[in-house]
Amino acid sequence: LLISTSTITGQNTLEKSKLQQATLIYLPLDYPLFAKRLIQKHQPKTLLIFETELWPSIILTAQRSSIPTGIINARLSNKTLTAPKFIKKNYARLLKNMQQIFAGSHSDIDKFISLGAEKDQLVMQDNLKFSTNFTMKRMPERPFSFPFILCASTREGEEQEIISQWKNISEHALVIAPRHPARIREVCSIIKKYNLSYVLHSKQTSNYSAADIYLIDTLGELAPFMHHAELIFIGGSLVTKGGHNVLEPASLGKCILVGPHTQNIAQIVAELIEHDAITIVNDGSSLTSSVKNLLANDEQRLTMGNNARSFVQAKGHILPDYVEAISNFIATHAS
Repeated sequence: LLISTSTITGQNTLEKSKLQQATLIYLPLDYPLFAKRLIQKHQPKTLLIFETELWPSIILTAQRSSIPTGIINARLSNKTLTAPKFIKKNYARLLKNMQQIFAGSHSDIDKFISLGAEKDQLVMQDNLKFSTNFTMKRMPERPFSFPFILCASTREGEEQEIISQWKNISEHALVIAPRHPARIREVCSIIKKYNLSYVLHSKQTSNYSAADIYLIDTLGELAPFMHHAELIFIGGSLVTKGGHNVLEPASLGKCILVGPHTQNIAQIVAELIEHDAITIVNDGSSLTSSVKNLLANDEQRLTMGNNARSFVQAKGHILPDYVEAISNFIATHAS
């Protein structure tokens, strides 16, 4: 396998996976010369693109070299569908020469057809993100002895909404994990503006109390907080970022809240709503009100968490289905 990423985080994740018989590279800039060198050097038998990474030069170079191409977990953003006509025309040209497009939802199938794909190219394969395994060999220790609420993957504008309202919930501690730890100073400034105190996770202090806001300013250390939070708000959803992955708290049986902007995870959120496994809030005030109601109703909170876990567990067939589908693709198209 030749596996490419376009970020340092992605490359580090792959290296930690210690994959056997795999070569890891950074994807070159999508220019014809670089694409030609990429294909000539590695001479792939097939090219499989993940999700929305429609790199025109690389895909066209592969197709001109008679290399079968496909998309895994295919989805299209609304931004792509509203792109200028000349860009959409180029996308349509790429899609028409694809051998297979494995879409994550029926709405994604409709989007690809509207962009120029043919029905016989598209296969409904469900969302591969459901196959992610969040279980651990042993339960991580509680970070604190007292109960707390976790706001994870928060983005600019959300911390302000949350912190300004949080004084209305005094019996639970608040843990905030910004999506980008580099923004931690900005979040600290917001906390100070409301005359509240905070503690940084990186300081490893033992003096943290429920009166403080606990800020996770590191990466990869969220598991204990996910496992032991009373309930979890997933950010990128109170502001127009499209929302972040809700499947980890769902798989852990947590009661989940998100804002109204969830276009990046629309299908997942729609299914969780259908299973009474998620709460949608409109703003910081609505978030505070919903949190208070859920904390006061243990049965409802536990039921929603159990519904979320059952929903994810029912998707256990997706990974083996994908392995079979990709194996068939390679067997059929690779020469």
